[in-house]
Amino acid sequence: MRILIGAALFWAIVTVLAFTTPAGAQQACFDYDVARERLTGKYGETIVAVRTSEDGSTGLELWANEETGTWTILAVPAGSGLACLVTSGKDFVPKPKGDPS
Repeated sequence: MRILIGAALFWAIVTVLAFTTPAGAQQACFDYDVARERLTGKYGETIVAVRTSEDGSTGLELWANEETGTWTILAVPAGSGLACLVTSGKDFVPKPKGDPS
């Protein structure tokens, strides 16, 4: 079942996932150019949304392929040249244009 999540709630959840890593857990980080090439080449994904943390230290990017439904969220620490995988999945549903939620 496809459920549209309000934009504010979605980004709040993503922010919590991106900035709270359990003790001992490691986040998979890659060279940004390599990550971008993989997402565009292998998965056909493009950036559909970008947010920056309040202090500007990290950006969050939502990549998606609207045809296949794959999606990926990357944390991009400012000035690092890295992209860190936050989460990914299937069944991406874009928010309808004009939907205020």
